[in-house]
Amino acid sequence: MTKVEVRDLDAPYGAEVLGWDPATPTDEATAQLLRRTYDERGLLLLRELDLTFEAQQGLADLLVGAEQVSMAAEGATSTGNLVSNQNESTSAVGVLSFHADAMWSDDPFKLVSLYALEVAPDAAPTTFASTENAWRTLPHDLRERVDGLRVVHGEGQYIPPDSNVLYASNPAQADRSTITPIGWTHPTTGRTLLFVSEQQTRAVLELPRDESQALLAELFAHLYDPANVYEHHWRDGDLAIWDNLAVQHGRPHVDWDSPARTLRRAVYPPPWLWSVVYDIRPAAAGG
Repeated sequence: MTKVEVRDLDAPYGAEVLGWDPATPTDEATAQLLRRTYDERGLLLLRELDLTFEAQQGLADLLVGAEQVSMAAEGATSTGNLVSNQNESTSAVGVLSFHADAMWSDDPFKLVSLYALEVAPDAAPTTFASTENAWRTLPHDLRERVDGLRVVHGEGQYIPPDSNVLYASNPAQADRSTITPIGWTHPTTGRTLLFVSEQQTRAVLELPRDESQALLAELFAHLYDPANVYEHHWRDGDLAIWDNLAVQHGRPHVDWDSPARTLRRAVYPPPWLWSVVYDIRPAAAGG
């Protein structure tokens, strides 16, 4: 059995995992190593995998310590989880602003993963930003200013005029929202996160609109500072899997005639549990 090795990425978060074989059952010592690395680093990258959808979902379940759920239920297919610019049924074009999937919910996704099925060498990357590292490095005066303040997160994303930003929301569901502190505590790790995003955070509740927008602009400038952003350039067989609360993701502009970019998405909770967690299915998201 190949020994699994973990190497920190050249970033304040994230790690590359080498030697994990999806065709071999993961022993408990390796499972503990993977879970510990996932909790501590927030983002795992694995390369050159021959990965089925079942194995991708199984790794997601393992990392959050969940019992693997039967995939015989409705929605447990790989075809419904593609993120691609190759056909309209898997539409993923435009710009995708930084966000956490289902951030508008009282119970956002715990984990998101993307696996590269077919990616041209110069295809658009997926970009990541750590909410945990952003809070840890937040200047003292700014941290004092946000103490006790709350924000509202809404589904979809703000679209400036004449923008090519992707609108990923179902308009009939656009009223779904939730309220959290700006400094929000991760329910598993207990660490504080800078829990705002340019896609889904609408306003600071305790401030007038102009002050709210100015404060959010300062927080976004810190959260998305290049020092806190990691850019992953895809190759076929790559798997990126991340803590959806501690790490946000986004994507630069992709068009129909851009280089081929087809990724397969698996999340936790998986699609066949969405009706239980969310009452209705959330809109598909890209990466």
